[in-house]
Amino acid sequence: MLDLITLSCALRLPFSPSDAVAPLAAAAVASAALLSPPPALAVVSPTEAITEAAVSAHPVLRSLSPVYFPGFVDKVADVLIDVPNSRPGALFKAVDTGLDALLTVPKDKLGAAAIEEAFSGLDTSTCDLVPLPSPELFSKFKDTEVAKVDAAKLKAAVDVLKETTKSVKRTDTGVCLPSPEALTKIALIQTEASAAVDPAAAAKFAAEAKKLGGAVNPRNVLPLVPYVEPGGLLPRSFPADQLARFKKAGFALEAAQKQALKAQKGGGLSGMAVRGAPAS
Repeated sequence: MLDLITLSCALRLPFSPSDAVAPLAAAAVASAALLSPPPALAVVSPTEAITEAAVSAHPVLRSLSPVYFPGFVDKVADVLIDVPNSRPGALFKAVDTGLDALLTVPKDKLGAAAIEEAFSGLDTSTCDLVPLPSPELFSKFKDTEVAKVDAAKLKAAVDVLKETTKSVKRTDTGVCLPSPEALTKIALIQTEASAAVDPAAAAKFAAEAKKLGGAVNPRNVLPLVPYVEPGGLLPRSFPADQLARFKKAGFALEAAQKQALKAQKGGGLSGMAVRGAPAS
């Protein structure tokens, strides 16, 4: 869910880069509403974990409610906007260091070619559309401390994201969902991009994101709960076994990331290099 919201926000980038603060901000605590005890899992390789996460996410993405998803992301934004009331500067620092980290990734590692290939042949009139956040999302951040982010840095990051996703097929309200195989390839290549982040920049961002998450008022997270219950983001008829597989894949991916971090002692935003990932 974390990556889903981040990607959705990035695809909703406004024309004015000064408004584009939500993609990084929303990523910090978007997964809070999905907290549940992790199952006992055998640690698998990062490549296996990413592949399973992408494949299991496909039916979830296809079934997301276009009515409730934008509202859910708006409420996540509200949770973040409240953070400076208890810890001034936390939101700004998380966004600022996140931009710094993004801008250290070489452009040839961002996977633009893989994204273009994934969306080739898709048509918005016939494809499954994944809902996007509301167009008003970014305006929520205009009067917050993130408005202090350096305009030139923000524009550079927005330009990178727009160039990387320019081949994505979308409408005003949704984006075409690629096949499970294409989704997997994108996930693997974007993980390589994460591993290409400058280690020092990655460490700074990770530290600030952790502080931001720790500053979230738990009471503000409660309004997110109804969205992740049956009949919220997903229909009540969504198969329980598919949802269980999706959640299990998320925990397995987290476990694989932690294992890779221990083995490599850092070295990228995700802390793991993916072997055998397709070339972009």
